[in-house]
Order: sequence, then C-alpha cells, then structure tokens
Amino acid sequence: MLKKLFIILSLILIFTIVSCQVKDDIDDPVTLKFQLTFMLDETTIYKTFEVEIGQPMIYPEDPSLDDHIFIGWYANLEEFSGDKVVPEALTLYAKFQPIQTTIEYKVTFKDENKSTLLEIAVLKGDTLKDYHLPSTTRQHYQFKGWFIDEDCTISVNPNNYEILEDTILYGKWTNISGGGGTNPNPGEFTGYYASLSGLSGNALVNAVKDLIRNTGKSTGTTKQVKQVDYYNGTYYLIYDGNGAYGNREHVWPQSKLGSVKDDLHNLRAANKLTNSKRSNYPYTDGTGTQWQLKNNAFYPGSEHVGDVARIVLYMSIRQNLSLNAVGNLDMFLRWHYQDPVNDFERHRNNEIYKIQQNRNPFIDYPDLVYTVFGYPSNYVSFTYESPYIFTNTIQTYVA
Repeated sequence: MLKKLFIILSLILIFTIVSCQVKDDIDDPVTLKFQLTFMLDETTIYKTFEVEIGQPMIYPEDPSLDDHIFIGWYANLEEFSGDKVVPEALTLYAKFQPIQTTIEYKVTFKDENKSTLLEIAVLKGDTLKDYHLPSTTRQHYQFKGWFIDEDCTISVNPNNYEILEDTILYGKWTNISGGGGTNPNPGEFTGYYASLSGLSGNALVNAVKDLIRNTGKSTGTTKQVKQVDYYNGTYYLIYDGNGAYGNREHVWPQSKLGSVKDDLHNLRAANKLTNSKRSNYPYTDGTGTQWQLKNNAFYPGSEHVGDVARIVLYMSIRQNLSLNAVGNLDMFLRWHYQDPVNDFERHRNNEIYKIQQNRNPFIDYPDLVYTVFGYPSNYVSFTYESPYIFTNTIQTYVA
C-alpha cells in the first residue's frame, strides 16, 4: 500500500515539474533576427547589423566619397525611408551625386618681349572662342598668331585650344610697313599699287582715286559674302562680332547707292535682327562696344567703327557719293584712327581681291586716308619726317 502511494506521489511531482517547464518555454519564445547590410557599391560592404524582424531600422553614419554628396540608402529605385521597420534580411546601397565643381585656370597673354598683355580666368575644358582676347592690332605690324612656347614655334588656334591648366600664350608680330598691307618696303608702292610709286600731293590723291574707281569689278552674292567674312572657323559679323551668318548688310545702305548695288567691299555678313534695326539709318557717334540705335541714327560699336569708316570712305570714291548721306567726314576720320585695321580686315581684303580683282587701299595703307581726305578737326600738327609717304607735316590725334 505504501509502495503504491509513493509511486502516485512521484508521478504527480514529475507532472508538475514538466508543466512548469512547458509554461516557461511558452513565456520565452524564440527571437528571430535578420542581417541588415549597407553597401557602398555592388562589391564594397560599408556596415552590417543584426536586427530583430519588425524593429525600427538602424542606419550607420552617412558614408563619404570624394567630390560627391551622399543622397541616401536605396533598396532599388526608391529611397528606403528611415521610418520603416525591418521586414526581413535586407541589403541597401548608398547613392551619391557628383559635386558640380567649377575649376578655373589662368590664361596669360604676353607679347614678344614677355610683357603681359592680359590675364583672364577660363573654365576648365573651355576654348578661348567666347572669351575676350587682347587686341593684336599694331600700326605697321602684322599679327602672326598665338604660340605656347616662348620661341613662338608651336602655334595654337584660340578658337579650338582647350584650357586644361594655367597657360601662357605668346603673341608674334612682324613689321610690314604701311599699316599691315602688301608693301614690305617703307616708301615704296609695288604690285597692285605700283601706279602710286613716286607720287605725292594731288598727284598721289588722284592716283588713289583712279585706282579705286577703275580697277576690278563689282559683285556680291550671298555665297561670296560668306566666303570673305568666314575667318578663324566662324563668321565675323559687322556690328556683333563672331556669330552665325544671318544675311548681307550694305554698310552704305542699298537705298542710297547709285546704279551699282553690289560691291563685296561694302557687303558684310550680319545678324538679321541687327541688320533690320540698322535699316538705312546714317551712322552717328556713341560709346561702348555694343551697337546703338538712337535718334534715327546708328552707332556701330567701338570695335566696328574703323571697319565702317574704311568701307564708306572707299565707297564714296568708288561710286562718287557724298559722305553726308551716311554720316560726316570728320567722324569717319576719327573712327579710322580710333579703331585701326585688324587681321580680319586684311584677310577679307585679300579674299575680295581674289573675286573682284580690286582692293581697299585704306586697309592696305591706312595713312592714305589722311592723304586723300585730310585729318579730323581735333588733330594737332607737329613736324616729323616719315619714312613712308609724308615728308612734311604729320598730325596726331587728340582725344
């Protein structure tokens, strides 16, 4: 009897212990954890965490990458928001955006004496096409180009030369007496200008006029204008500078010309809007590099006044026209002095000669302007013996 009782009590005790253990197991369920992986790219692990499923996200410190801004963590195309919970094992990828840095280099222009003409800041990778360059115009000198070495043996075209570091460009000029024309020997006229040789005074004036009036032909198709005004890889537009070709501008307005309407020396590539604004208004004085329309008159801009002056002075002789129709002589003489002949005009004069077989002498020999027309009213005289044309009195402009 006692033996049976002991067995029963033992069974009750075992049952009680087992029941308590099962209850403890139920009260302490298994915790599920997943790995959260943060990647800098497809192969580089940045951080890893073990996170309980359903718990708020845990993020590492924002990563950094040179020249980039950290945007966020992405599971795919959508950014993984910080208020989400961990659904399961998850891999997130860092997204960066490049910093748009502006890098500038210094470009220094020097002359043949290594003296600095101009310094400008140029964006990395830019060419110099749209930047202001120093003037290369010198009376009695021809500009030969820009070079990257001091000996001026390696030339570059500023319009297509990329700036990738601080750069020094050296200019080169050669002396060609007579203002940059075709005559290499001071005091002598040869070739096209042989008929002027040995003349002075009224005889020289009349010979210049005869040369302008009676040499070559007159023409001026759109194709020809494009040909003669295309320079250094672009069109050089009257009143505006480099740009896309629009149409032909009659510098001396077509409505005020005689029977001959076309002459390449008078026709310039132009912007359509500018050409329309200019209309057939006469020219007037102004200031600044931009063209201006004021009081029914047109100012070409300081970089174009010399071009205009030399064209209308030529046209007044070529077709026996009065300068009062387009301005006044004194103004054009000042413009001729203030804006000297440049390389584009010389190039254009050469190209026109190939087509019309005539030249504008006031481009080849700028001093002939004063021989033929005299001097502006605000010039003063002094005695000077010139090696060129004049042997008595030369006058200097007073601004």
